[in-house]
Amino acid sequence: MLLGPLLLSLVLLSICEALPLQDAAGEDSSSGRHPAGQLKDTSNSLHPEYAYDLRFYRRQIPHGERTTALKKLVQTYLVTLNDLGIETWLVHDTLLGWWWGKRVLPWALDVSAQVSEPGIFFLAAYYNMSTFHFKGADIPRERRYLLELSPHARDREQSGGSSAADARWIDTSSGLFMNVYAVRYNLAHPGGEGMLSCKDGSEIKDTYLFPLRKTTFGGVPAKIPYRYKELLVAEYGKEALANPEQDGRRVVRDRMHGMQWLLKEDSTL
Repeated sequence: MLLGPLLLSLVLLSICEALPLQDAAGEDSSSGRHPAGQLKDTSNSLHPEYAYDLRFYRRQIPHGERTTALKKLVQTYLVTLNDLGIETWLVHDTLLGWWWGKRVLPWALDVSAQVSEPGIFFLAAYYNMSTFHFKGADIPRERRYLLELSPHARDREQSGGSSAADARWIDTSSGLFMNVYAVRYNLAHPGGEGMLSCKDGSEIKDTYLFPLRKTTFGGVPAKIPYRYKELLVAEYGKEALANPEQDGRRVVRDRMHGMQWLLKEDSTL
């Protein structure tokens, strides 16, 4: 009887048709790069403050070029997740950069975003180790970006360290990457119902996060937490959001970095 093998073949064919197309990452042995595998803590191998994946690292990006590289990193990430139908939003320094002109802070060493737990599960199931190709006005030479999920992406425990990030969005032309964190409902949290936790140690009430606000960042559609101002004040202090006027320009003082940034543009939503 050939019925069993035939049914198995039909099942496998259906599965293959249902899965999204993916490029095999790291299969170009002639490039000299390390083969891509599960997400590892490679950022500290080069410099404790710089986020590079050493499998794709070629050189340290000069300070004057880093902001542009980070901007492209965020832009391509936001566009990709929007195309995939996965809701994501800006957090930490990236959210502060949105406040001060909807752009990457000039002293930023990295960028980051969050997704929901169902979102990270979907990415882990269908898009782990997928590469995405970009070319356009802002990216004249084609670049490939790798979406890599952590082997701990489905774990709910707050771990910190190298396993805190649930995913990374990696520029394979430079090794520069951004961390992506999943927020999960913490049913045992002493704060009661509606508390969300993230593996990097941050916690938030769902009413501060949802419904997400639509905006732009770096010229592309983006989303931010509903009560973004209160979250920024809690993380950076009121002085980071102050806007004293100096020759018609706003000044941001970031107590975490001790630096200033002057802008002329309005930063309202």
